[in-house]
Amino acid sequence: MDTLSKSAPACDPGQRLTADVVVIGAGIIGASCAFALARAGLAVHLVERDAPARGTSGACEGNLVLWDRPTSADLHLAMWSHQRWAELAVELPAQTGIDIEYDRKGSLMIVRDEGDVAAAQVKCAWLAAEGVPLEWLDQAGVHAAEPDLAPDIALAVHFPADAQIEPRLATAALVSAARGLGARIHNHEAVLSIESSEAATMVQTVRHRITASWVVVAAGVWTPDVLRMLGVDLQVSARKGQIAIVAGAPIKVHHKVMEASYMTTVANDETELQVAAVVEATRAGSILMGSSRLLTHPNDRRVDLEVVNRIVAKGVSLFPGLASGKVVRSYAGVRPLSPDHSPIIGPLPMAPRVVLATGHEGGGVMMGAATGDLVACLIAGRAAPVPFEPYLPSRFFSH
Repeated sequence: MDTLSKSAPACDPGQRLTADVVVIGAGIIGASCAFALARAGLAVHLVERDAPARGTSGACEGNLVLWDRPTSADLHLAMWSHQRWAELAVELPAQTGIDIEYDRKGSLMIVRDEGDVAAAQVKCAWLAAEGVPLEWLDQAGVHAAEPDLAPDIALAVHFPADAQIEPRLATAALVSAARGLGARIHNHEAVLSIESSEAATMVQTVRHRITASWVVVAAGVWTPDVLRMLGVDLQVSARKGQIAIVAGAPIKVHHKVMEASYMTTVANDETELQVAAVVEATRAGSILMGSSRLLTHPNDRRVDLEVVNRIVAKGVSLFPGLASGKVVRSYAGVRPLSPDHSPIIGPLPMAPRVVLATGHEGGGVMMGAATGDLVACLIAGRAAPVPFEPYLPSRFFSH
């Protein structure tokens, strides 16, 4: 694909820019990549067609949960990212003045039926062997941890290391920190074309032509649109999730409380709607409830009231006091799902200077910090704490 100088449109010299790396997409993955690359000393341009966190990262819960990871590779990436978020929770406010609202509140996996018990026992044995701290709670332990849970709930697993961030603030902080390290941010600047050769890449936007050594595509569910500019076909599906915000409920929620069936919705390939209860308190005092999954179109952010009703009903089954509250807001976002449910991180085989960072689905926030570091290690030629191989795009292309 050696077309770098053959079809570039005419461009005023003032609009011609150079960089080490162009990052396309300013959600939490792209922002993390831009920050990590700038911290590695590279000249970075972050290009976003809208504004940071206006897509998927602006419509999600901010989970830093380890127990829903389906594979060892994903779990190891998540564990590294978990450590990095704890560090960034200190570093980013100091650098930018933005509090990312990191809260190591822990999570509870609620286990209610026989099938869930068996599945949870298998999953927890694996997690414990991988070094994830956890504790089984009986009925007394469950209600000591969450007094307002439904009285019939008699079994749960406590994961004390799980945490939460505010994804919009975290994205803003990463972008601000990248800018402070010299990165140039291009908001409201859509990409029109990408060209790649063995030596360099060129990104043409609505305002600039940027020549760089590398391009990182972190465009989430819109990744296929970007890759078609290179003549590359790679499936990244859009899976919509909805959230309801409840105010006025006379209850306290101390942890992130989730049904055990949540891990099934993460890992399966069902095309039909799936709903599993997630309930937690926000710093503002309201109650956030999810979660749903439904394959859809990348631009489908419509709120379906029937889905909201199902989410609320699931939440009320865990915390009956929620029935006294009021849904004050609901929203939807679309998550990028790879064909095998694991992130896609690494160079394209047919355009090795184009690096992908996408396909995380509901684990984008959880694995975002480490994804940025992994991309920076790859481009800077540094060793990484986890192997690259499980994430490489080459697994989806015939050799």
